[in-house]
Amino acid sequence: EIQRTGQTPTDFGVFMQGWVRVSHGQNPYVASDPSPYKYSPGALAMFRVFPDRVANAWFVFGSLSIFSLALSLTFGVRYVAWRTVGFLVLGLIAAWKGILETLDYGQLELLILGAAVAAAALLARFPFLAGILLGTLPWFKLPWLALVIPFMAVVIRRGQRGLSRFLSGYLLACFAWGAAIPSWLFGSERALSLSQGWIKLLKSQPH
Repeated sequence: EIQRTGQTPTDFGVFMQGWVRVSHGQNPYVASDPSPYKYSPGALAMFRVFPDRVANAWFVFGSLSIFSLALSLTFGVRYVAWRTVGFLVLGLIAAWKGILETLDYGQLELLILGAAVAAAALLARFPFLAGILLGTLPWFKLPWLALVIPFMAVVIRRGQRGLSRFLSGYLLACFAWGAAIPSWLFGSERALSLSQGWIKLLKSQPH
């Protein structure tokens, strides 16, 4: 079991606890936990590549989160005038408390934000890659499934060719995170059992 300390953010401890349990053949989806692990089995693949020590793993995770935010601010904003920079600064000031809380709790939102912004930046020239990035997000946080709606609206407006490439990437990512990666990590039978446990846990959670 992960020993929760003041140096280990709560939500990040939940992620690591889920990986420790599943790597020892246990069920990571325990509804009675104070803060249960409720992400897809495929999402555990990310935590496999982190260091075994929780403190080191958190350093890597936190660094990636900050890098993802910096990437979003670099490629997600068109710096066409000083006014744009001013609005960006105001936005950062307004969001600063939320950014600190996200890091303090060890949540995934900054990584997800970076992937979403990268998908938007790639959409015009590389719709297939944009679809892969966007199709990854719901397997880490289900509400991000809704982001496909504005992306689809933009792609449809730009033409049918881009739509087929975008959907191909999106469906490929869904297949990879929903079936291929869990089967590769845990075997097909256990991957199915874990997916069933995930759905059962989600049904037991408050709306």
